[in-house]
Amino acid sequence: MRTDDLADPRFTLGAFRPSVLRELAAERVKLLRLLRHAGPGTVAALVGAHAVGVVTTASGAVATGWLVGAATHSDRFAEVLGPLLAVVGLILIDRAAQVALVLPSAVAARRVDGAVRLMVRRMALAPGEIAHLDDAEFRADVERACDLGAGWRARSPGEAAVGQLTLVFRVVTGGASAAVIAVYFPWLALGLFAVSMVMRMLTRRQWMWLAAMDDSRMDEHRKAQYFAGLLTEAGPAKDVRLFGLADWLLARFRTANVAARSPMWNARSSVLKRQGLTFALAAGGAAVTLVVLGTSGQSPATVARCLVAAWAVMALANLGQEAFEIDYGVAAVRALDRMASRYTPSAGAVRPLVSTGCPPHVRFENVTFTYPGADRPVLEDLSLEIRPGETLAVVGVNGAGKTTLTKLLAGLHRPDSGRVVADGIDLRELDLGAWRPRMSALFQDFVRYGTTVADNVAFSAPEHVGDAAGIDAAIEAAGAGEVVAGLPEGTGTRLWRGGEGGVDLSGGQWQKLAIARALFAAAHGRALLVLDEPTAHLDVEAEQEFNDRVAAGAGGASIVLISHRLSNVRGADRIVVLDGGRITESGSHEQLMAADGGYAALFRLQAARFARAEA
Repeated sequence: MRTDDLADPRFTLGAFRPSVLRELAAERVKLLRLLRHAGPGTVAALVGAHAVGVVTTASGAVATGWLVGAATHSDRFAEVLGPLLAVVGLILIDRAAQVALVLPSAVAARRVDGAVRLMVRRMALAPGEIAHLDDAEFRADVERACDLGAGWRARSPGEAAVGQLTLVFRVVTGGASAAVIAVYFPWLALGLFAVSMVMRMLTRRQWMWLAAMDDSRMDEHRKAQYFAGLLTEAGPAKDVRLFGLADWLLARFRTANVAARSPMWNARSSVLKRQGLTFALAAGGAAVTLVVLGTSGQSPATVARCLVAAWAVMALANLGQEAFEIDYGVAAVRALDRMASRYTPSAGAVRPLVSTGCPPHVRFENVTFTYPGADRPVLEDLSLEIRPGETLAVVGVNGAGKTTLTKLLAGLHRPDSGRVVADGIDLRELDLGAWRPRMSALFQDFVRYGTTVADNVAFSAPEHVGDAAGIDAAIEAAGAGEVVAGLPEGTGTRLWRGGEGGVDLSGGQWQKLAIARALFAAAHGRALLVLDEPTAHLDVEAEQEFNDRVAAGAGGASIVLISHRLSNVRGADRIVVLDGGRITESGSHEQLMAADGGYAALFRLQAARFARAEA
């Protein structure tokens, strides 16, 4: 981006529009309201320390005049000692107040940040679906609201709230100092205050423009962080070293980092070249002050008092650290507002399930679904029935939409058109909090929780996490008994790779534990089990045992079995072939083989490959 392409961030009269001022005031009030999360004691400490600063600044100007007057009218130190001690005492009190601000400021900021992160987590968990988690705008807002900015900067709402309180007292301090001048020179006081505020607004406007530009480069910052993670994290380390990718990744990191930051370098250079008006206002204010005070005929004490007060008023023009914290933190507050407006669920009527003690009757009725950003639907006009108590196998090539079907079944996504019906009720109208405890899913990319073996099994029915006997039974039913018996603390072993005292399992061992998780759910009332590629990490012998174990442990639940290994589904009550987003074949294994269609061709192909491997 060339400097010539940059928008002109100079101050304009548009900043004084009532609508702009109202919006700015409302935003700043929101920041101050966040301090309620800091606690009354902490806020009281902050306000008290700032109030001391206001008093010492204004009193310091008065005491300085007193000291100068005493020094000019007396030759004895004793007559100067009183005002000298007053000035020194006020300086010490002011410094002590500044030190006293450090701890409550940090505590307040951290408490506000903690409260905001809690709000973000709740909003992320509020929607019953998961589509928003794939939304780039949502992810960017989460990063902004949770203070995940790149480099040295902080986007912390807590820092912004504390900074806003600091700014309020800085303005009050400037006003109090202007009042000291106004006793003798009211127009000078008013002019200095106005000039200082205009300079501050001008500089702040330029800073906000820079901050907004930096914020617009979030995608490039995220890309740079991604490449940095590949260079430093344990997971990719094997590939990076084995394939010699370090230099390639470093180059990509450098390119992304430069792409993210170079527009800011150009913008800062452009802004620095536009400081003529700011310098003119500062120099003019200082010159007018010196002329007015120097030609006023007032006593040295009055001139000194007003000069010190004028310095305090002009300090308003300086953008302290709090200004940066506010303008970065405001972006976090705006992100929080956007999330609240888009992802906080409204209370609405939902229909309860008709029955909860038996497998549900599920129908997909002309369902079409397209992922955001995709150019074609992954499921198109799909109709499918899952009968109570049956084992239904869904097969198809990779990308056919098998996993998407399970997400729709769980209510994690909503169809673009058509509907998914459970016991006659559209899932859109159903209380998902009551529907999901009736089903359980073992997804292909199942979560490996960094906690105990027992928790990894029981999390599929967390209300029964204390059922040690049920956990042991599910582990045995899944064929994972020997695996767990070989662990240091049995079911109490922490499965935490790289953690102190933790161990990790192989892919096949994790798969057996995940199957135990599904069986534990079935034993505790989950009447619909969805198993997505459940034997992907198992060897042939373990795969052959899988069907018998699941059938024995499912307890009459309906089973939806998704697999690309057709040898694993031949015992299902019914098999459907998913192709092009639709069901193209349906029947038992024998019926489909007799039909001699796509299923039969694929089964023979896999059988031939297996025979060659055996040979």
